[in-house]
Amino acid sequence: MLFRVDYQTGQVTVILVNVDRFERTTLAFHSTEIDEPVLEDLVRLMLGENDAFLRRAPLAGIHDAARARG
Repeated sequence: MLFRVDYQTGQVTVILVNVDRFERTTLAFHSTEIDEPVLEDLVRLMLGENDAFLRRAPLAGIHDAARARG
């Protein structure tokens, strides 16, 4: 699990490797969206209890690619 932060835009990118599937999953959050319930979901994901954390943010790059096409 890797967190990358862009301090100018407030964008937090979370990269999960082999967590939900055998590949990389990248989620994009704005820093103001990360609160205690989000962190609790992250801990539950790490413990293998549930995957609610994966539904809290869009996959990184998906919205940017759609904007470029449209």
